Amino acid sequence: MTLTSIMEKRRSIRKFKSKAVKLSHVIEIMDAGLNTPLAGNISTLKFIVLTDQNMKNNIAEYSDQHWIANADTIIVVCSDETRLKTTYKEHATVYAKQQVGAAVQNMLLRITELGLGACWVGSYLEYEIKNILDIPSHVNIEAIIPIGYADEKPKAKHKESLENNIFWDKWNVRKKPTLIKDPKTW
Repeated sequence: MTLTSIMEKRRSIRKFKSKAVKLSHVIEIMDAGLNTPLAGNISTLKFIVLTDQNMKNNIAEYSDQHWIANADTIIVVCSDETRLKTTYKEHATVYAKQQVGAAVQNMLLRITELGLGACWVGSYLEYEIKNILDIPSHVNIEAIIPIGYADEKPKAKHKESLENNIFWDKWNVRKKPTLIKDPKTW
């Protein structure tokens, strides 16, 4: 598969088969997350892998998204900004968020390439989840990624048109739509 085909194929999966995900795949997914741009080459990323059903049930409850409990594996993506703050002070949080966004995208693309399904979950009760996972107070939960074999085929995602989303030189300055529709003519 090409990178473009993986990006086009990726969907948010919320229904999973009861089939185990290989541990080697889970490791590859987290490794893909670590292959991300880093401010000052300082990683903030930490991962907690959940396979215990009781823990998955708790995460689903504290996310108010009960389908999460049916995933074979859940990766909780965290960031520890401590080292970034030493170097980048007040900019550390922005850099950490950028790093996490890039990492999660890499992970989702690798998940798709491996023939698995996942969904980027960003709504949860952080305090409660930190409590049950013993996450220190200075560490942030950034995303929850339930992973498994898809038991659904979601519709094609809506993609905004390039011509409505690209400006040139200044806000709201657009090129002729014919140029946008066929980038080969640029």
